[in-house]
Amino acid sequence: MSNTVTQDLFSQTYDDMVDNLYRHCFFRLSSKEKAEDIVQDTFAKFWKELHKGKTIEYPKAWLYRTAQNAIIDLYRKKTSVSLDEKQEENGFDAPDEKAHDDIEMNAEIRLVMDRVEKLSEDDREVIVLRYIDGLEVKEIAEIVGGSANAIAVRLHRAVTKLKQ
Repeated sequence: MSNTVTQDLFSQTYDDMVDNLYRHCFFRLSSKEKAEDIVQDTFAKFWKELHKGKTIEYPKAWLYRTAQNAIIDLYRKKTSVSLDEKQEENGFDAPDEKAHDDIEMNAEIRLVMDRVEKLSEDDREVIVLRYIDGLEVKEIAEIVGGSANAIAVRLHRAVTKLKQ
């Protein structure tokens, strides 16, 4: 693959995927900085693979799989964080006039996220990919491996667990 074609493929894929991949990572990590780091590392790995001349048949699936593996690695390394570090990471601003509406929305989002967090890693993964990232069942199957039918069944079971 020529250098120009590689750059064009990378640029087009980056433009198409960066927002979705960031949103996926942010939802999974609840940290802007960690999500940004993983997205940056994922695209750096993508560039290296393209630059080596490797053909990546399904870039979207490759990017999600790479980011997902980085998130799993991060969870494995996760250590307890002090309250001061949480304060630094998330910051604290005094509420403004529309804060009440934001607080209600954030409480509802937090409730859903808490329920999603209680699911198994496999269930959580398919729920996020389908309902947060908006991927089709076939795309999820490419990312996590398995048939589209098996993913549809996993999704149905995960949604049933959430409803309970």
